[in-house]
Amino acid sequence: MSGCLRVTAPVGAAQNWLGQCFNAFLHQYPGIELELVLSNQIEDLVEQHIDAAFRVGELRDSSWVARPVRDSHVMLCAAPAYLQACGLPSHPEQLRQHTLIASYPLHEWWLEQAESGAIFRFNPQARLRVNDVAVAQDAARAGLGITLLPSYFLEGAGSAGLQVVLPDWRGIRRPLYLYYRDRDVMPARLKALIDFVMTWVRQRDEPAF
Repeated sequence: MSGCLRVTAPVGAAQNWLGQCFNAFLHQYPGIELELVLSNQIEDLVEQHIDAAFRVGELRDSSWVARPVRDSHVMLCAAPAYLQACGLPSHPEQLRQHTLIASYPLHEWWLEQAESGAIFRFNPQARLRVNDVAVAQDAARAGLGITLLPSYFLEGAGSAGLQVVLPDWRGIRRPLYLYYRDRDVMPARLKALIDFVMTWVRQRDEPAF
């Protein structure tokens, strides 16, 4: 099996679990090439000649098939040293009294309380704003404040130097979909990618991020 697949995905996901999945796919199918278009923007999938797209949220185009891959949520975190110096908040309202780090696309913070379902939503008055989640993670690790991260950034080594803040409050869950065109004849390489991704996630029982 050979040929090239053009795939778009969110930057953060590709830097973490999805990137690991792509690497494993390329090992299993040495004849297939991947051209990855990493972006947190909404790409025009037809104009960009995309074969498959990973996106959080639903696509308004019925000509594309949507396969749910994982649920997503985000979590608050900070360096233990920062929390020792500035205090540990007990409610999201107290975040207004803290130094905050905001990253695109998480510029508006929506939090849901696990038991009650209460919603807290606000635009953080951040000391640092950045369009890269990994940079926000590094700033939080350096003790500069509290930030909001996809929970897969806190898996494995990513959790080093960080502590979850308000663990009962998480971002509202949203599904990550794998999109591909609804067509009569699907290229074998595209079917291989779809099957591989779904099996890879299922076998590892990946935690929702």
